Amino acid sequence: GSVDLTRPAILYVDDEPQSLKYFLRAFSGDFQILTAQSVAEAETLLAAEAERIGVLISDQRMPVETGVQLLDRVKARYPQIVRVLTTAYADLNDAVAAVNRGEIHRYILKPWDVEALRAELHTAMELHRRRCHEQELLQARRRTIMSLASHIAHELSTPLATIHTAVSSMKEYLPELLKTYRRELSEAWSTSFRNPCWICS
Repeated sequence: GSVDLTRPAILYVDDEPQSLKYFLRAFSGDFQILTAQSVAEAETLLAAEAERIGVLISDQRMPVETGVQLLDRVKARYPQIVRVLTTAYADLNDAVAAVNRGEIHRYILKPWDVEALRAELHTAMELHRRRCHEQELLQARRRTIMSLASHIAHELSTPLATIHTAVSSMKEYLPELLKTYRRELSEAWSTSFRNPCWICS
């Protein structure tokens, strides 16, 4: 069937041109496919197209840097992208270690079983969709909380302003009020001592 161009793409990274062509031929009927022949080329693509990439599948053994090194950086920079490593049996230990460290979602051994890999890619795309949905829910929750906090702050601003005015007035006038109160209290005591029978009258 035709590929839905609005759906996220798969980026496949491999330094072997034949492998890139084979991947395109096998999976371009199911997915949008982007390819890169080096880690540097992949990172340039990611910088420009990260929002439309759902799954990154990388070969492990490449010049300059390994697939695990690339996928480790992708984990930090683009956490919504699902990371898959494809590796020969000789590099299996590196792949298992990367899974255990959480750097990759899964590893796929070469040579591929095309139908098994197709199923894995569909699963990875579904995981990407769930991650994006969870991120949208989290952002919506944050917006709701911020809106509620703003509303509460607005509702509280008037009574708080009134309280502030009252406290400021008390701060300004309280010393004089206390002085007057003490003076009048002192005069009352003085009067009572001069007229001891005031209580009887």
